[in-house]
Amino acid sequence: MSQAQQLANPAAAVTESYLSSIWSFWKRRRRAILITLGVVGVGVGSYVAYQRLHARLLADQQRIQRQQQQILEEAIREAEEKRRAEEEREDAQIRAHFESIQRIADATTLPSVLPHLRTQLFAAINLTALTDALFSSRQHGATAAAGSGAGAGGGEEEEEEEEEEEEEEKGERRVVLLVRR
Repeated sequence: MSQAQQLANPAAAVTESYLSSIWSFWKRRRRAILITLGVVGVGVGSYVAYQRLHARLLADQQRIQRQQQQILEEAIREAEEKRRAEEEREDAQIRAHFESIQRIADATTLPSVLPHLRTQLFAAINLTALTDALFSSRQHGATAAAGSGAGAGGGEEEEEEEEEEEEEEKGERRVVLLVRR
């Protein structure tokens, strides 16, 4: 560019000089600039690849930990179920053992105690006096029933006697039931 053109358009002159200086810098340093850009590009690419690999490894590690945790929880659950089943089995065995011992005790001791219990009950309860009283009240009731047909005056006394007879019969039944057991 000539001086006249530079004076007429000063911005174009600055731009042209600026571009020429950049072009000359590029020509002189082209190899160094390309090597620097290549090194920076490789560095950025390596960093991105490292980040992706690290993220993948972290995800794999977390997945493996979750699987191990699930396996551990399942093993704990199975061990607990086995322990509960073992406890239930032991409880059932103990219950069966004690029931067996109870049956044996009932089969051996109860029959040997019953004769002694029967004699003690008969000794404690005067059964002959009760049966004599019962027979006499029955005979007395039979004569009173025959006499009541003839006369109409002793209605209350007859009812009282009948109630006493019923109570005595109930007492006798209770004694007989106790002796049978």
